[in-house]
Amino acid sequence: MIKSFPLKLGNMRKPQNFVVYPGEHDGKIKIQSDDCIASVDVNTGETRWARNRGGAYFHHLSFGGNIANGTEIIPIDVVNSLRNGMPKKGDEIGKGVFIG
Repeated sequence: MIKSFPLKLGNMRKPQNFVVYPGEHDGKIKIQSDDCIASVDVNTGETRWARNRGGAYFHHLSFGGNIANGTEIIPIDVVNSLRNGMPKKGDEIGKGVFIG
């Protein structure tokens, strides 16, 4: 099953559960919760995040708009946990759903 990680970014009052998207592109991984999406640099921990009450998606990282967004550095041990929890080829992420 797909793993989630509790994490607080920006102005969150309490941690939210984030899932890690498969694949690392240009040294960055993507994570997403119910109302936040973030791009995490795996080498430095620099994290660009965007929050939107109706749900935050990839385009919110690119365009901004009327949503809360920002950057921060998350500890490298947290980055390593996220990286280790990334689904890999052959992993079952749901009943009968596998990473190809």
